[in-house]
Formats: sequence, C-alpha cells, structure tokens
Amino acid sequence: MNITIRPYESADLYHVMTVWNSIIAEGDAFLEETALIPEEMQKFLDQYRVYCAKIGSEVAGVYLLRKLNLGKGSHIAEVLYAVKFSFRNLGVGKTMSEHSSKTARELGFAALVCPRISGMNPAAMNFLTKSGFVPAGEISRGYRHVKTVMVDPNPAAEESKKGLLGKIFEKKPAESVEKTVVDYYSLYTYQKDV
Repeated sequence: MNITIRPYESADLYHVMTVWNSIIAEGDAFLEETALIPEEMQKFLDQYRVYCAKIGSEVAGVYLLRKLNLGKGSHIAEVLYAVKFSFRNLGVGKTMSEHSSKTARELGFAALVCPRISGMNPAAMNFLTKSGFVPAGEISRGYRHVKTVMVDPNPAAEESKKGLLGKIFEKKPAESVEKTVVDYYSLYTYQKDV
C-alpha cells in the first residue's frame, strides 16, 4: 500500500472534515460532541500544522501538529491523529506517526504529546504504545460519554407473570422508553521523545 503524506492544502478541507467528523460520530475518541461545519473546521485547522496521509487520491488520514506551550514549554509539540475508518489497519497511522516524529524533530521539538486519549478507546492507546509513546498522565473521569438506552419502565411486570395468579391477572407491560446514561472514563496523555 503506497501511503504518501503531504502538507494540507485548502482544497483538502472537505476531505479532512469528513475524516474528523466521522471520528466525532463514533463517539469514543474526540472531545467534540457535534460535527464541525467547514468554517469551524478551518478555524480549528488554522491552529496547527496539518498533514494529509493519502492513498491514491483519497485522504486516508490526517495529523495535526503544534507547539504545546509557550516559553519554557515550547520544546514540546502536541500531535493529534485521525484515520478514516475504511483505511484503518493498513499502516496509515504508523506512517503518520513516523512522519510526525521526523517533522517534529526537524522543527526543533524534543518530544511529542498526544494529550487527550479517551479511556474508552483502547485501540488508540495500543496504537500510541506501538508507536513509541508512553503514558504521561491521567485525568480521572475526564471523558464524558453520553448514550441513550432502552429501559423497561415496569421491571416488576415480568415478576407478576410468574405463577398461576400472575398469568390470570396478566397486564400488558408498558412500552420500553429511552433513557440517557452518562458514563465517565479517564482521559490520558501520551508522550514520545523525538
């Protein structure tokens, strides 16, 4: 598989936005809760050096790189990776990781930090570990995951069906209803020297 990486161009906006928004929709990786529109995506990208990983003419992934802090912390770079679902497990992430390390070194950075990895995303943690990153910190309950589940509003209805009297006086159970459930996961930071 021939994977090429080149700097972002304005013509890539919709392709990059498609990759980014698809990961937001998966709900287990990025902190954003809703898809970004073109203006928001461009404003977000303007904060970073952006590189596109391409397979053929299609954008298969993107990575974003910038200085993590100012002053005495300016030698550390923040990096964010995103790979389009249909191109996962083809080496796109690995190629971007190697390219980002080389680019960071050329730009004078001493290390890369991937600062916001959800604890409900073990694939990302595994990818970073394989790429030479090590856990550098954890924010307990730092990632809020909201989901909707169906629940039986009358769980005792099943109990009432047991035995002869329950069958004689059986009532139709109420319909299941949607309920919002919030789970909290840790948010991890990974670091790698370059």
